[in-house]
Amino acid sequence: MRKATLDLLLQRGYHGFEIPDAARVAGVHPTTIRRRWPSKQDLVADTVLTYVDGQIPIPDTGSLADDLEALLREVVAVLAEPRLLALLRAQVAMADDAEGVRVASQRFWTTRFEGSAVIVERAIARGELPGDTDPDDFNELAIAPIYLRVLVTARPVDEALIRNSVRRTLRAFEAG
Repeated sequence: MRKATLDLLLQRGYHGFEIPDAARVAGVHPTTIRRRWPSKQDLVADTVLTYVDGQIPIPDTGSLADDLEALLREVVAVLAEPRLLALLRAQVAMADDAEGVRVASQRFWTTRFEGSAVIVERAIARGELPGDTDPDDFNELAIAPIYLRVLVTARPVDEALIRNSVRRTLRAFEAG
């Protein structure tokens, strides 16, 4: 079902997508879909978040700066994939339309931040960050410039942005 939804979203966009179309492509009845996903927004959000989830591995280089640079490079690489970018834009566009989308989006970001929190936890254990560093705050500060450029300003995302994001984040959270 998600594959049919993904394919149709990429062909037609969010506004051209309907559950009966996905059901037809998947070879099921629309009520089968609606039992699990009560609305178009719920189905699309689940498809987007399932597709995106797990696309970005959590690096373990032994250094906070290197881990963060590797993570940001993975984020940039994934966001450069046209299918993923189209899905992410659809998810952002739907965020105000339905409670199911907001819940799915929160679930996705919670999962992403829980996964990348290990970078901060390892850095704290190595003495690279203060013990009271909040992993969510740290990761938000690091990735925000990338998402801003990709989703809002359409400015280039390059190595300079990655290095500056890492440098600024480390400076903001320095030990001592």
